[in-house]
Amino acid sequence: MILLSNTSIDGKKLASKLKCQFCHVNESEYPDGEKTLTIKVGSKKVDFIYFKFNKNSSFDDQLFELLCLINSFAYKKQTILILPYLPYLRSCPTSKNEVDKLEFVLKTIGKQVKNIYLLYPHITTKQIKKCIKIKNIITIDIDNLIIKQIKSLGKYLVLVSPDEGFSENIKKLSQKSGLPYVILNKKRISPTKVVVQTDKKTQKIITLANTKTFVLIDDIISTGNTLFKASDYLKSLGVKNIKFIVVHNTSKDTRTNIICSNSLISEKNIKTFDNTDSIVTSIKNK
Repeated sequence: MILLSNTSIDGKKLASKLKCQFCHVNESEYPDGEKTLTIKVGSKKVDFIYFKFNKNSSFDDQLFELLCLINSFAYKKQTILILPYLPYLRSCPTSKNEVDKLEFVLKTIGKQVKNIYLLYPHITTKQIKKCIKIKNIITIDIDNLIIKQIKSLGKYLVLVSPDEGFSENIKKLSQKSGLPYVILNKKRISPTKVVVQTDKKTQKIITLANTKTFVLIDDIISTGNTLFKASDYLKSLGVKNIKFIVVHNTSKDTRTNIICSNSLISEKNIKTFDNTDSIVTSIKNK
């Protein structure tokens, strides 16, 4: 078996855990900006393609590279595609009147591979199949990984959802970990500006527990505005110890320490937790 990947660190880990040969994708860029992909593989088809997006290149350019790899090395009855992060999935289902790029992308890819594995805590396999209406998509459960990170932060903890959008996940994490939670209310003023607040009952709960460590958890951080505004709001209620855990950190902001999954190729100074065991478990349990 062969695993093809554009990242050597996680690619080698996965290949070892899945007991298959690792093959690396090398990218070169010419002075005029043209990029080429070079792969030395002894087979025209591979069993696994593991593709990690990064924060420094255009997601659309990287998506084109992924499509090139699938077109060249995927086999419908054999190849498993592993995407720890996929652009556009944060808006699934899409808003009213919005063109659904994700549906086009996944339907196109889905026709060329056996199964697609996605790492997204805010949407279940059932939900995404309903939205996209293709059968060969599986979402990877990393709840236990997140809980392990939460509990490493101390004993007296409160889980925080910065908005209603992540509230169901916070409730689930609370149930599994036995930790209390609060849900804040985010109002988006513009694509880059948000206001965070909550009702009087939740304000009182936060104030009474403000000596504890409040752990802000979210699925994706892009600009960081939601987490920073939520943090400022908690501080206004007397909270002094605030931590951040996110799954996909697409932000380049280094104003604060954020714990995140290694779902994207990112800067070395960001603390990450390894998701490869969860990926392997999902594949073996299918």
